[in-house]
Amino acid sequence: MKFSIQEQSSSIVWVAAVNQMNLTPDWFKHYEILPSDDCDQASVAINNNSICCDFGWFEIISSDKKIHFKLAKNGLEQDFVDMVSSVISVMGTVKTYGLGMNTKIKFKVNSFEDYHKVGDELVPKSKLYEASKSGLIGNPDVHIGMARCRIAFENAIHHNSDKEVKPIDDNKFLDTIYLDISGISDKSTGMEYGVLFSYNHHIASVKEQEIQFTEQLPDLLINNFVSDITNNRETAENIMRNILS
Repeated sequence: MKFSIQEQSSSIVWVAAVNQMNLTPDWFKHYEILPSDDCDQASVAINNNSICCDFGWFEIISSDKKIHFKLAKNGLEQDFVDMVSSVISVMGTVKTYGLGMNTKIKFKVNSFEDYHKVGDELVPKSKLYEASKSGLIGNPDVHIGMARCRIAFENAIHHNSDKEVKPIDDNKFLDTIYLDISGISDKSTGMEYGVLFSYNHHIASVKEQEIQFTEQLPDLLINNFVSDITNNRETAENIMRNILS
């Protein structure tokens, strides 16, 4: 195999008007969202304008504008999304302005040649050489490489319309999936050649429908978060396999 997955992580970012002082271990215990043992063993740190609560298997970083839920242990995705959905259900009357379901997948590439082949397939260097007027082009000491490539997946109804973008069916949100692909070369971490896939399933509320959007969030998360992770991983593996086969 010319590549292998080295790391995978998942998180949820909730952009909402939430009192950051609420999401403490005592709050989770009061609403019985987590077992008492998880709450008693959690650590709390205050940094500038944010509060970080570490429960061991996940972490919450709260500020006045957003809540970042970070899963620390793979394999607990269903428990994680159940917990986040419960938090949002308890706070169902707050306004939600956006939500991000994020997955990061880091691949190790086994050779220098294959590492550069990935970048050249995604952003062909020959086209850059043909188009560029830079004096650097053609200099044998200058290397052209892909630092980052961003791709957006959005509903064709939104993309093809020149009218005001509206949600589909009864949804109170608009969604787009962003995929950033970037090269990694860091010998100090043991990743001499690697490729990072960063997915952000970005969901934005419709103006003046922020509370209704909050009401839809628990089901939206339950129905999409775990399947998103599976789909993201399979997509990333297929891209790598198609390029390096």
